[in-house]
Amino acid sequence: MQGMPNMSLPSTSMSQAQPNMQSMPPTMMPPVMPNRGPDGQVIGPMLPGMDPMNSQMMGPMMESGPCPMMDPATGQMMPPWTLPSMVGPDGQLVKQPITYRLSVLYPPNPQAPPPTTRERPPGCRTVFIGGLPENATEEHVVDVFAKCGEIQTVRMSKKNFCHIRYCAEYCVDNAIYLSGWRMRIDNCSDGPNTGRLHVDFAQARDDLYEWECKQRAAEREARHRTRIMEDLNRTPSPPPVVHFSDHEAHTVTEEIRGENTERIENWGMAMDILMTWLERGDCNKRNAHTFYTMIQVASSHVKRLLGEQTEYEQELTKMKEDFRKKMSSICVQFSQIERVFGSAGKQKVWDHFTKAQRKNLTTWKKQLQDVQTLTKENTMVEEDMDLEDDQEKEEPSKKKKKCNPDKLREESEEWACQAQTYRNEVESVKADMKTELETKEQQIKILQQTLQGMQQQLLDAQKKSGNLPGFLMDSQEKKTRAKSPSKAKDSPEKKQEATSEEEKPVDTTVIDAVAPSGVENESKPKIHLAGEDARLVAVISTFLNVHPFGAGADYIWSYLLRVDPSIKYKEVEQLMEKYDTCFTMEVEGVGANLARKWKLIAFKPE
Repeated sequence: MQGMPNMSLPSTSMSQAQPNMQSMPPTMMPPVMPNRGPDGQVIGPMLPGMDPMNSQMMGPMMESGPCPMMDPATGQMMPPWTLPSMVGPDGQLVKQPITYRLSVLYPPNPQAPPPTTRERPPGCRTVFIGGLPENATEEHVVDVFAKCGEIQTVRMSKKNFCHIRYCAEYCVDNAIYLSGWRMRIDNCSDGPNTGRLHVDFAQARDDLYEWECKQRAAEREARHRTRIMEDLNRTPSPPPVVHFSDHEAHTVTEEIRGENTERIENWGMAMDILMTWLERGDCNKRNAHTFYTMIQVASSHVKRLLGEQTEYEQELTKMKEDFRKKMSSICVQFSQIERVFGSAGKQKVWDHFTKAQRKNLTTWKKQLQDVQTLTKENTMVEEDMDLEDDQEKEEPSKKKKKCNPDKLREESEEWACQAQTYRNEVESVKADMKTELETKEQQIKILQQTLQGMQQQLLDAQKKSGNLPGFLMDSQEKKTRAKSPSKAKDSPEKKQEATSEEEKPVDTTVIDAVAPSGVENESKPKIHLAGEDARLVAVISTFLNVHPFGAGADYIWSYLLRVDPSIKYKEVEQLMEKYDTCFTMEVEGVGANLARKWKLIAFKPE
């Protein structure tokens, strides 16, 4: 491209010159020649790979050159056309200025942070270059960035930035490396000729379109290769079946009639064609005679195939007999060899052999035993297979099976044992049901007695408070009058004792449970109810008696609030859980309709 210098090294490449300079200490560095610009002024030190006449890079510096180095400051790969970094006094690599035909690039401060870039768009070949000097033209930009790769287009702007599109994607990485470098036109340090470059990825629609085209082309290529592989791995389709005609029917008939065993493949194909014609429905009244002839010809092979099957079976039987004879002769030879080993193992003969000979004889004998065992196993397997074949042949002829009395006796005993087991299970279930019924009857009687006791306590309390109903007052007065003569005879001390006993609060009520019918000499269970608990149990039992299908704890608590406003919901639940012989909780419903209901045990379903 116009404006690019012609770089060529005369003899020594930079990859060879750089290690030699790095290996020498800083004090022993060779003197460098001055680097002169286009106007003859000294620009900077003369570096290896620089032409002393025109201060331009030479040799492979314009080409790919040796493998690029890693920049320790930014972590990027240094382009191969950049100058080699010098080794400073502290042993760190120091970037050197890059001299172009129209400008000079100075490296950024080593202490400065690395330049930031945006996320690279897919297929990016366009870069944004900002921070250009005010006097920079397209010629200056091309002079610097043409070394990064072949430029396709350059779009300049009046606001000190431009866009460059390269012909390849790898050129963008070379241009990004120059981000942060300071550009001086003609090596002038004044403001209009100086600028700090900022190179970043640019998102161009042309780049994205070309990248998508390449992706689609790659996908098409992959699909094409997949289709080719599937076609290669697909099983070949059978040859097409010819359509029915008189000529084809005559050909198929001749193929089926042929008895040459060498043309068995043609015979099979002819049979497949005939079966396909029949399945297609090609047979009609006009060609029914032709189809009948072909089927008749195919049926004529039955006798031939049956004769061949008989011959093969006879040959197999003969081969089996020969096999048995040969195996029996082999077994006889094995037994003779075994007798030889037995004779050699006798004491009068065994003592004359050496230790090595005895070891060999023992090994040979063991090998013979292993071979005999394997031969016997194979013979037994073959005999079993022969017996199975014989049984399969004999089974169709036997229509009736003989009854085995022993087997029938065993089956009857098994049935009797099963019947006894079922009988025992039924009896155990009956016993369990009877026990449950007795327990429930006992609980019902206990509840009845509890209710009676509670009613009596309620009457006594109403009598003391003077709130006894009128119809109960009459009956109580009659009882008092009947007992008044006997009470008049009692002493004043007895009256005081009776009065004190009536004034004592009732702490505990003991209710004896009535034993169920048929149960004798058993201890009667007792339920101890405190005064307040007895009253609440009576009210709850009366409430649940009206609700046989159960009620929630909150519903029961709301009812008890009318009797005792100070009672709490938790106390109601604890009371019902405490007397689990009277109340039980069941969970009903599913999911959101799940509910806990309390019931009397007397109404619990069996």
